[in-house]
Amino acid sequence: GICDHLAPFLGMWPKCQRLKLYKTSVGDGALSALSNWVAAGYAHDLHLSDLGAEVTDAAVLKILVDVQRRGRYPYRCSD
Repeated sequence: GICDHLAPFLGMWPKCQRLKLYKTSVGDGALSALSNWVAAGYAHDLHLSDLGAEVTDAAVLKILVDVQRRGRYPYRCSD
């Protein structure tokens, strides 16, 4: 899934601009695996609503802290 295939793929080819994972079984592990790519600022559109697996407050906070520390999201055309 995401941890074994998608996150490593995005690490090698990070220019993906739109990632829509709504209504999937994404959970804490997948969010953690994606946090580096999200924080790098490549995403123009990241859709994570209606997730089927448990997502804890701690996992959401971790990805938001990672994003804030890197300062590259949201993507801006002028950057």
